[in-house]
Amino acid sequence: MLRLLGWGVCWTVLMGVTAHVVRAQEAPADAAKNAETAEASAGPAVTVRGVVVNEATGQPVRRALVSVNTTPDRGALTDGEGKFEIHGVPAGLQMFTVSKPGFEEQMGSGEGTMSMTHTVRVASEMPEMSFTLAQKNAIFGHISLSTGTPAEGIGLTLVRQTIEDGRAVWEAGENHLTTPDGGFRFAGLRDGTYVLLTQPEFDNDHAVEPSCSVEAPAAMSGYAAEFNGGATELAGATRIGVGGGQGAEVNLALNQTLFHMVEVSLARTPAGGNWEFKPVLLNHNGEELEYPMHEEKDHSLCVYLPDGSYTLMVRASSEREPGPRGRETGDAAGATSWKEMVGMLDFSVDGRPARNLRVSLAQAPSTPVHLRYQPGPPAPIKHGHQEGGQASGQADGQVKEEEDDEDEEGDPLSLTLARTNSIEQKSETFSEATRSGESTYDLRAPAPGAYWVEAIAARQGVCVGAVTAGGQNLARTPWVEGPSGTGIPIDVVLRTDCAKLTVQLPESLPEGSAGEGADVFVYAVADFDSVDGVYEGHAEQFGERTATLVDMTPGSYRVYAFRGQRSIEFRNAAALDRLGAGQTVTLAPGGTGNLVLEGIAK
Repeated sequence: MLRLLGWGVCWTVLMGVTAHVVRAQEAPADAAKNAETAEASAGPAVTVRGVVVNEATGQPVRRALVSVNTTPDRGALTDGEGKFEIHGVPAGLQMFTVSKPGFEEQMGSGEGTMSMTHTVRVASEMPEMSFTLAQKNAIFGHISLSTGTPAEGIGLTLVRQTIEDGRAVWEAGENHLTTPDGGFRFAGLRDGTYVLLTQPEFDNDHAVEPSCSVEAPAAMSGYAAEFNGGATELAGATRIGVGGGQGAEVNLALNQTLFHMVEVSLARTPAGGNWEFKPVLLNHNGEELEYPMHEEKDHSLCVYLPDGSYTLMVRASSEREPGPRGRETGDAAGATSWKEMVGMLDFSVDGRPARNLRVSLAQAPSTPVHLRYQPGPPAPIKHGHQEGGQASGQADGQVKEEEDDEDEEGDPLSLTLARTNSIEQKSETFSEATRSGESTYDLRAPAPGAYWVEAIAARQGVCVGAVTAGGQNLARTPWVEGPSGTGIPIDVVLRTDCAKLTVQLPESLPEGSAGEGADVFVYAVADFDSVDGVYEGHAEQFGERTATLVDMTPGSYRVYAFRGQRSIEFRNAAALDRLGAGQTVTLAPGGTGNLVLEGIAK
C-alpha cells in the first residue's frame, strides 16, 4: 500500500491544564444534571409529539426510533409521515435520542459533527419536537486488470478530506479487499469528499516477501499503487463527493507493470546497544510509500519497485542508559531518553534492477528551537504544602508555598510538525520537538520537505505569541527541512500577559422555556497571524449558560456560535468568510472580555 507521510495532533494535559489549539469549557457535571433530571422526573406525565426528517432533503424519515433515555421503556417509532407520539413522559428535564439504521444523528452540520443527545424540558402544552437524521452514503465499484484476470483480493484504502488544525487535510480510513469479481463497497459514509487508493499487487509471492539473494528474480510483474483517476500522487486523484444518502460508483482499471529488484546495504551501523532500525521509503514529494521490504540480519534491505524516483531513509534509535535520579547523563531535564542515527539515499529505478546501493548512517541532525518569554518569564508554579494538618511556622489558616522543581512543572511548550499536502495517518512519522535545555528544543523532521508548525503553550497562564524562522512568520509560511536534515532555526515567543473571554447565552434562549434546549458551541478565531488555533467554549440553555475561554493571546478575535459542534477551516480566509463576520472582540494584554452571543447558527 502507498502510505503518505502523516502526522497527528496531540491533546496534552499538563498541570491540570488542557493544552491544545482547541481549549474547551467543560459541560456541567453529569452527576448534577442527573440529579436535576431525577428531581424533575417527578412531575406529571406529558405526551410528547414531534417529527423526524432527513437533514439533507427535509423529507420525513419513517420507522426512526425516538427514545427517552431518562425514562425506561419510553419511546416510539415514527410513522409514514415521520411523526411520533410518546405518552407518559414525566415533566422536567429529559434526555432524548433518535436513531435508524443507515442514518446518523449529528450535532450540527459540516466537519467534526458527532452523535448527540437532546436535552428537552418536558411540560404540558409544549411545542412539537423536530429532529433530523443524516442519511449515510456509499462508494462502490469494480476494479479491472489489463490482463483480463479477475481482480480478486486487491487492497483499497478510502481517504477522506477533513479539517485538522484549521486546514483541509486528507485522512486515511477503511481498508477493503475486492471480491472475487473485483467488486468493492464502502458504506456508512458521512457527507464529504473522498479518494480511493489501491495497494500494490504482485503476480508472484516472491515480491510480497522479497529475498535478498542472488536467486531472487531481477524483475516481477504486477500492479503499482495508484489513486482513482490513474494518478500516482494525491494531487492528481479524482475527487469523489457524496452527500444526502448518495451512492457513488467508481470503477478503476489497473495496468500491469514491472517491478525491479532494489538492494541496499547499510554502512557505519552503530555497534553495541539495543538498536532498532526503521527504513522508510519516500517518493520524490516526500510521501511515504509502503511497498513490502525485507530486512536481513545485517539490516540490508531489498524491495521490488516500479520505475520512478525514490528516497530511502533509515533511522536507528537506542535507549540511553539512565544517569542519577533517572535522568540521562549530561541531558537537561525533559530531554529525550533516546539517541538516534539516520541515513538517507536518493535513487531511481529506470527499467533495470538497482543493486549495490549503500546508505551511511550518521548522528541524526536536528534544528534548534529557541524559546523566550514576553514580557517576562512566568512565576514558578507553587502548591500549598502542609505538614501535620498545619503549615510549619505559619499562622493558622496559612499554607507554606513551595516552588515546584523544573521536572514537576513540565515542558512549557509543545511544538509539532504537519506535512503539507499529504495523507494523515498518525503514523510513526509524527514529529515533536524535544526539550534540550531551559529555553531550547531540538526538532527532527520525519523527512525533508515543507511542514506547517503547530505550537501550544502547555502551562497555565502562558499563551503563544509569534513563531518565526529567518524572519518568516510560520503562521503564513511553511517551515522547510532541507536534504541535510535541518532547516532554519525556529524562534518561539510565549506570552505571560494572556487574556480571557467570558461568553454568555442571550435572553432569547430563556432557561425555563419548554422544549429542546440549545447546546451552543463557541469558537474564537484570531484575526492576527497565529500558529495557535481556535479557542472553544460550550454553554447550555438548561445548564451552565456561560463559558470562559482562558490563556488567550491578546489581540482581536472573531467569535462564532453554533447549535452543534464544528471543525472550522479557520486557516482558509475564504472558508472563514463563508461563515460570516461573526462577533468581534479585542482582548488587551492581561485583560478580560465579556460577550453576549448573537446570531447563533444551526
